[in-house]
Amino acid sequence: MKEVIIIVEKNGKVTIRFQGYYGDACFQEANRIYQKLKQLGADVKIEQTIKTPEAYVRQEAKSRVVETDA
Repeated sequence: MKEVIIIVEKNGKVTIRFQGYYGDACFQEANRIYQKLKQLGADVKIEQTIKTPEAYVRQEAKSRVVETDA
């Protein structure tokens, strides 16, 4: 299951964690969120990006070959 966790500290620092996203999918989702925030007038600055182990996993397409007696 995909989750976006947003933590706002008392000093105003915001941390966004993505869980359940593989490869670069979290960066695409983060960009979508940042663009929406900017449209709403929020001054968004990315200070640091830390990849989780999930960022290094490729989500492979699942396929199955079925043989039939045709």
